[in-house]
Parts: sequence; C-alpha cells; structure tokens
Amino acid sequence: GGSEIRQPAGGNGAAAAVQAVSITQETVQETVDALWSPDGERPRTELMRRRGWTDDTLRHVAVGWDGERYTIPVYDREHICRNLRRYAPDDEPKFLAYARGYGQMRLFNLAALESDTVLLCEGETDTITANQYGFAAITATGGAGSWKPEFSELFAGKDVYIIYDN
Repeated sequence: GGSEIRQPAGGNGAAAAVQAVSITQETVQETVDALWSPDGERPRTELMRRRGWTDDTLRHVAVGWDGERYTIPVYDREHICRNLRRYAPDDEPKFLAYARGYGQMRLFNLAALESDTVLLCEGETDTITANQYGFAAITATGGAGSWKPEFSELFAGKDVYIIYDN
C-alpha cells in the first residue's frame, strides 16, 4: 500500500533518543527500488520462487533488497518504521536488525489485530505468506519462544491460532 512512514517528534536526553529511533521512508523506498531494479531481478525472482510470494505481496509489504539481504519494514502503532529486518534464507541467523539500536522485539503486521481471528506465526516470512492468502497473521520479531507480556493484552477477546514450525 501507500503507507507513509513518519518521523517521530524529537526529544531531549539519551532515553528520548532511544525512543526516537526510526527509519525514513526514503531508506525503505531505496531498498524497494533496488529489488525492482535490473540488479534486483535475480534476488526478486529467487525470493518469489522460494516463498511463493506474488508481485503484489512484495509491493504491499514493501520488501526490498540492500545488496546482501532482503529487507522487511517493521512499523509501530503510529506507522513509524522502527526496524528494517534483513533476511537471508540461507544464512544463520536468517534475520538481522537494520543496525545497532533497531533490534527491539516488536510485533510484525499490527494490522492483523483489526481482525477477530488472528494467526500467530513463527516469523515474518510465514506471516507474509499467511497474509497473502487472506489470513490476519502476526509474529513477534524475535521468533518462536520470544514474547513480551504486554503483547498478550493486544489479543484479548480474539481467537488466536498459534502456527509455529515444530
């Protein structure tokens, strides 16, 4: 979609600086443009083949390419991009944070919380695939076994199906 990433208001002191860590729309768009450039054709078609993702899915999620890894933006409730997860399916770890200071565990795909029925998937790639097929899916960016207690209250009154790999 045409979602906009806003920069948060500035603050004073180190604590405010940590809260204000965000990634600009320009940075996200650069990675998206790279995936759709002639140089991005090979990684794009490989990702589509491996994951079964469509052009529309790649564009909707704003999946990008940084020259080494795929990028997947993670937004907060105010739709500010807080992390650009760097994904390499054959590397360990498969996911890296954008840079130091961006790795705080978050929920990926908060839009799923608008639904009464939610799939809790193991990772961003499974979440993207489930959403492509019409399910309201969400994940914690720390993967299986990671959860913040404050996440639970967001699921109150919902039917939640936990869909982890094993």
